[in-house]
Amino acid sequence: GWTLTWSDEFNDTVLDPANWVAEEGNGFWSADSSAYVNGWGNDELQCYQRAPRNLSVRDGALHLVARRETVRDVSSRDTAKMC
Repeated sequence: GWTLTWSDEFNDTVLDPANWVAEEGNGFWSADSSAYVNGWGNDELQCYQRAPRNLSVRDGALHLVARRETVRDVSSRDTAKMC
């Protein structure tokens, strides 16, 4: 059978920073290549934001909302990304 090793019940109104990190932007800095990688390495069109309209905790659930809008002068899908 299965044994639960970790869970988050989202009982608060904010994310627990000890458990979650909200990514922001449309890519990342790669230490391996010493270069910025657009599209998170797989040509994603998303521009992740921590804005409350994209990321919220309520009613015991984590809510991630995607929106089509222009962010940073680029037409993209605006959402939140959790790690």
